[in-house]
Amino acid sequence: VMPGYFWIFPLENGMANGYRIVDIDAGSLFETMGIKKNDVISGINGEPLNDPGKAFQLFNEIRNVQHLELNVIRNGRKTVMSYDVR
Repeated sequence: VMPGYFWIFPLENGMANGYRIVDIDAGSLFETMGIKKNDVISGINGEPLNDPGKAFQLFNEIRNVQHLELNVIRNGRKTVMSYDVR
């Protein structure tokens, strides 16, 4: 898992719906990517983060991708953040 942030697995109607970013270290990768405190990352490259095991698998797989899309819920609004990885 990427260092530089602290997260929790929030529930919505008793179901997991992603990872809420509780704290981000200054200068961390997530801060550089524009992720903010209290954002919920609900999916990676179209795959929902609704299971902790699947989430860890996806976080590990993103090290090998050239394009990354994060489904983010910020202040109740859903958005997709896209990145080209070098």
